[in-house]
Amino acid sequence: MLAARARLAVGACLLLLAAAPGCERSSFVADPEIAYHDYAESIEAAVCEWRARCNLDVSVESCRELQFLDRADPYLDAAVAAGTIRYHGDAAYRCVDEYADRTCERSPEEDPIPSCAEIFEGQVAPEDPCMIDGECVENGVCGVNPNDCVDDAQCCVGACRLLPGKIAQGESCANQLAECEEGSFCARDPMTNQRTVCTANRPIGAICDFGEGCVDDGFCNFYTGYCEAKRGTGQECESGDWCVEGNRCEWNEGTYTASCVAVTLGAALGEPCTPNVGYDACADIGAWCSETSLTCVLLPGHGEACVDYRCAAYADCDNDICVALPSAGETCYGACAGGLFCDWDAGMTCAVPEFAADGCEVPGEPYDAKSDGGGK
Repeated sequence: MLAARARLAVGACLLLLAAAPGCERSSFVADPEIAYHDYAESIEAAVCEWRARCNLDVSVESCRELQFLDRADPYLDAAVAAGTIRYHGDAAYRCVDEYADRTCERSPEEDPIPSCAEIFEGQVAPEDPCMIDGECVENGVCGVNPNDCVDDAQCCVGACRLLPGKIAQGESCANQLAECEEGSFCARDPMTNQRTVCTANRPIGAICDFGEGCVDDGFCNFYTGYCEAKRGTGQECESGDWCVEGNRCEWNEGTYTASCVAVTLGAALGEPCTPNVGYDACADIGAWCSETSLTCVLLPGHGEACVDYRCAAYADCDNDICVALPSAGETCYGACAGGLFCDWDAGMTCAVPEFAADGCEVPGEPYDAKSDGGGK
């Protein structure tokens, strides 16, 4: 880990970060926290070094220019100062440090570095006023009454709402946002198809409705209406959820039937892989399983030939050649570079998005006034 911190500190110096002390005395090594005024630059440097290294951006400089358009966040500054959001400098330190060690392997987890999500902690209690979700405790959301807000009301005050947790078996899941606990599903009324209560997943051989509710190693056969064991390689299927893990349902033109076929997932660069199974065919986050070579290859960048009509994340395939996504002010027909968006109202040009809370006053107060600020 010390080597990773040293690499990041050197990178920070080369990128002329605001955290100048880090260039003088290796603050990334010695300090257990990152001060709030250094947070944005430090995270930006760490993330962009990883993205450039993993073929997600053409360079660190391009990433810094295009991926962090909201680096100036007046409302976040105001909320941290007011105490409605608590900043954790130790989590910021861990996030930066772990990005330096992060590999380019595709992660099945939604957030492979949990510490990054722990940097900011909402301090506004349920039903108290807020402006953004990040101010609310326990991952709550800042909800507004549509009757009180009009389209041009930028600074429309809401209230913190807690989303329902996972529902226990036997409890109502009629709320569309409700999620049943592990091992159960939200059953539906057979007459109305409306959500009813959380019910234990049904075993193999049990009746199933609406194609759901079977145990993990089973599937709901819509022809028979019963839960059946998932099928192995070579057995007939109708869709991918009929097959055991590591197989897909593939149509055979010769026999006019579909069967479960074993696939190779997570192959390394240069190794054999199974095409047409999506990005999971290769372990590397910037790679693709080539239909020509049947091996995992890095997706090409600007000026290179496309691979199966695909390019790296920062480019698009145009007449079999990868071209860089358009930047600010350039004509677009869909995707733009980085965090830019295609503004159809401005003649279909790439533009910087507006951030709604900029310039708004912080409406609430922290429920825990004893917070020490976590390293501000």
